[in-house]
Amino acid sequence: MKSFVSSKVLSILLVIMIAMVALVPMMTRAATTSQVVVTVHPLFISISNSPSIYEFSGFVGENTTPTTTANYFTIANYSSVAIDISIAATNFTGGIGWTLASNATPGSMIAGMYAGIVSGTFDTVIKTSPGNALKTNLAASENQTWHLQLMAPIVYADGVTKESTITVSAAATT
Repeated sequence: MKSFVSSKVLSILLVIMIAMVALVPMMTRAATTSQVVVTVHPLFISISNSPSIYEFSGFVGENTTPTTTANYFTIANYSSVAIDISIAATNFTGGIGWTLASNATPGSMIAGMYAGIVSGTFDTVIKTSPGNALKTNLAASENQTWHLQLMAPIVYADGVTKESTITVSAAATT
């Protein structure tokens, strides 16, 4: 009987050992694939300015400085990041056009323009390309108001309506 129990125990041990030998390679086998999740936060720049048209009321005389009301325009930052805003304009067209002074100093057939973001101040010269900084580090989803001042030429040659296009541009704050 002793030998029967011993052979039974040996048989069970042998089966367990064979099973373990067969399972060990399965447990230590290396993975053949793995995954990586990649997340991207796009740098997206988008602004708008409203209103998009302004007409000085009445007639603008020589050597005058008409202005918009304070905070007349609003730049909305729809960007995903903080932005810096610059401002530039074209020379005035219509009839005998006006040159836009790079230092905003009016002259004969030369006009100047200023912008401001603080009520009552006009401290940013608007010139032709490249523009000047109007606002730095405007946070994403924030707005910025601004206003405009014209420095009419000290002398001009005709009474034909003049137009200039102002461009506000945005770039990611560095």
